[in-house]
Amino acid sequence: MTVNGLVVDPADYQSVDGSSIVFAEGLNAGDIVAAHSLNQAGRAAAAFAARVGATVASQTGAGGAAAVLFDIETYDDGQCFDASTGVMTAPTTGLYQLNAAVTLTGMTAAANDIAVTLAAAGVDHVARHMPDANVPSTLTLAISVLIEMASGDTARVLATVAGEAGDVVGVAGGSDRVSHFSGYLVR
Repeated sequence: MTVNGLVVDPADYQSVDGSSIVFAEGLNAGDIVAAHSLNQAGRAAAAFAARVGATVASQTGAGGAAAVLFDIETYDDGQCFDASTGVMTAPTTGLYQLNAAVTLTGMTAAANDIAVTLAAAGVDHVARHMPDANVPSTLTLAISVLIEMASGDTARVLATVAGEAGDVVGVAGGSDRVSHFSGYLVR
């Protein structure tokens, strides 16, 4: 690794807090260092966590898929998550663990197909609930996947409820993290 024109052996540094680097030797106190997060293999790290900040009403219900906007970023090592779009972009090729939970609110007895989709690297992973006569007004669906992603591949979460007369179902949010999306580079 080269820092400020100096070749630095990765064995000479250690991660103190998972996002900064302390050099054991080879640099002077006055040297300017552009730090970069590294995982155990010495590759760029990628990890993020985000949540829905406040409940958003009328997102789905008539069968259309609604992109869930996880607008509060709580962690983003590697700058791989965009809170303005709710999309994670893989900064490097590798195996990723992705997790999402979405709490849907405002459903009625008319809801007949409830799904949360984690769309990642061109593949849709779906958690589905097909209720019988007892439709809850609030329901949380969670999904977790381990997936190979190429650099630049994206992941997003969609919510779909069918059977309602219109888009009357909302996505719950708040500081208790009832709807959240997270992930990290495994290898």
